[in-house]
Amino acid sequence: MTSMRTSTARAQATRRGPALLSCLKILLPPVLIGLALLTGACVRQDSSELVSDQPVSPDGIARISNVVDAVRSNIGVPYRFGGTSPATGFDCSGLVCWSYSQVGIQLPRSAREQLLFGDAVEKRKDLEPGDIVVFKGMRNRTGWHAGIYTGDGKFVHSPTTGKSVTESSLNEAYYAKRYAGARRIPLDGSAAAMYADYKARQKMHAPTEQESKKSRKQKTIVSKAKRNEKKKAPAGKKNPVPGAAGQKAGNSRVISGT
Repeated sequence: MTSMRTSTARAQATRRGPALLSCLKILLPPVLIGLALLTGACVRQDSSELVSDQPVSPDGIARISNVVDAVRSNIGVPYRFGGTSPATGFDCSGLVCWSYSQVGIQLPRSAREQLLFGDAVEKRKDLEPGDIVVFKGMRNRTGWHAGIYTGDGKFVHSPTTGKSVTESSLNEAYYAKRYAGARRIPLDGSAAAMYADYKARQKMHAPTEQESKKSRKQKTIVSKAKRNEKKKAPAGKKNPVPGAAGQKAGNSRVISGT
């Protein structure tokens, strides 16, 4: 009885085999085609996401190829004296330096030096986006302030303590009155030679280590002398002027005598 059941099962399996194969032949091609189309779509999507118009630096981080885009990307970053990065904040010249560094250009660190770097833009009407604009008299009428022109009479800058990087108008009375000039930085590669020349001149005029020590020593001597004078001054005020005590005593004798 058992052998008869086994034979029957084998016969049924034998009959089902060709039927299953024929079904697979019919169903597999559409499934494979669908998978191929899906895979191709995924590959095209991934490759399109990797395409970028921005140049890529050696370390693999995409650089901002446009100075205006670079400086505008920091709007809202807080002001920080001596700051040179979005992580810590910016002062005015630090923001200008960082923005140009994104396109591979080094600039002098201070706003006053930035006014002397690059090519002068003689008239405000000739300004182009990316030009450095500099103002005088921003800190107690003696400091310098710098920003980057963004077009349409506006510039982005890091104003002062307690404020953030913002975009302002050159036509505002405060900035129009203090406008000192503008500089255009060449993007053809010549800026690197200009910066090398600037550093060479800076090094040439920098005091030697011996001169610096001598200067610091002299400043220390002068500072000590001033402190000693201040210490002596209060004691002198307490003592009466020579002769004053005798004059008061004489006056009292005269009064008592009458």
